Amino acid sequence: MIVVFVPSGAVLLYAAALVYPYESPGLQPGCIELVNNGGFEASIPGTWVTQGVVLADSGVKLTGNFSALIGLSTIFPNQNVSSALRQTINLPAAHTITLSFQWYPQFDLNISDADVQFVNIQTSDGTIVPVVPAVKQTATTWQSVNFPLNQFAGQQITLIFGVNNDGTGSRTWMNIDDVSVVACPSTPTATATPTITPTPTPTFTVTPLPTGCVTDGILNGSFEEDSFWIFGDAPVRPAFVGSPVRTGLRAVRLGIDPAAVPASPSRESFSSIRQPFQISSLASTASLSWWHIDRTEEGPLENAPRGVLIDRQEVILLNLDNSTEAILYSKRLNNPSWQQTTVDLTAFRGKALVLYFNVLNDGNNLRTWQYIDDVTLTICYAPTATPTPTSPSTPTPFPTDTPTPTITPTDTPSSDMSGSAVEPPGADGELESGEPTIIPMEEAGRQAAGMADTAQAGSEPGWLDRSIREGLTPVAIMIGVLAVIALAVGVAIYRQRSNVSS
Repeated sequence: MIVVFVPSGAVLLYAAALVYPYESPGLQPGCIELVNNGGFEASIPGTWVTQGVVLADSGVKLTGNFSALIGLSTIFPNQNVSSALRQTINLPAAHTITLSFQWYPQFDLNISDADVQFVNIQTSDGTIVPVVPAVKQTATTWQSVNFPLNQFAGQQITLIFGVNNDGTGSRTWMNIDDVSVVACPSTPTATATPTITPTPTPTFTVTPLPTGCVTDGILNGSFEEDSFWIFGDAPVRPAFVGSPVRTGLRAVRLGIDPAAVPASPSRESFSSIRQPFQISSLASTASLSWWHIDRTEEGPLENAPRGVLIDRQEVILLNLDNSTEAILYSKRLNNPSWQQTTVDLTAFRGKALVLYFNVLNDGNNLRTWQYIDDVTLTICYAPTATPTPTSPSTPTPFPTDTPTPTITPTDTPSSDMSGSAVEPPGADGELESGEPTIIPMEEAGRQAAGMADTAQAGSEPGWLDRSIREGLTPVAIMIGVLAVIALAVGVAIYRQRSNVSS
């Protein structure tokens, strides 16, 4: 059941009879669904914010009972109106996050006007990131879109599904179903932690930066799945094909192949696929390679000029606002076999970009087309120097006072050139000037003998053991003392007699 009301300005809302949230089937353990009512089985607006013409469509749906119809289908009069469906989502950090949805774009007249369909992501700072570029296109069945949101992890974003009608020419609309944003925990990276061992040399466990090369920058590069690539608008849309293929079961065709689509005349058209990607700023080199078969009914051009309407096969790097960042390949060739082209993308490290393959036909009845397979983005990381652990330094002890060694005289004095013994400093014969006293050799021998005897006895020698010189020395001192006393007595007697005589 659909309940539609139309206030002034043709704003349509609806209420559905069945009310239950859409849940993504087959969620892996630990993964969470972040979109509320992504299957549009509950009422709108609800968790969705609407603008312009938005209603529940029970006739065109993919799963469940309803899809969301946005814009002017054939049941509405043509008018100038912008229609949109929005939902704001908080994305968790440290998660792998993917947006997916099914959409069915249509218009009723293939004429030139300003009508467009678009799908955007708006970040919290107002930046608009295109998921489906703003062009007018039509399809004959539901289209699957997958868009990685890892670069927005930890941020708040708003999903915007919109259609602009200019009120003239055609009516343009789209149906949306099964909108899902799934977040799965990222594998944590081990933190480098130094481990100290009991040995004198510590060892460290270090987790290095990525080294070597990886080739996961472009998703579904062999076109084996209906995902990750966004198909652009063209009267003859790009298509997955089973022949020719280089590897696997499928490739993709761009442009107008008269053998594959014989009923399609040559007409002015772009035929493109695109995918957003980003090269790590830590990469040392990055390169893009793809295999292609280029065909044309026109003359070949090794360098097909841009800015003029001529048939060409091209590969372009776009910024997220669809402006041109770099032209990687612009040719018009006719090679019936698979060729590989590789270009260096190192200069674009750290920048969010969109890889855009396109074939342009200028409508001159000579057709140009191309087959693509095995698109690979190779990102290489230089080996990271691992820090070499050093042994802990050996502590230097504080200096301590070193006792001055005591010089002990040797038993046998050394001789000088004159044949006389020289006593070492500090011996009994040392003068105040520090110069040694010269002693005759025979006397030195006697002194040495006396010193040796003293060392053996361990006590002072007796009088009988002393030398003549050692024995006479005290006697001489006593005689000298007595002489002094006698002299003093004599002087005293002399003075006394002198006094008496006086």
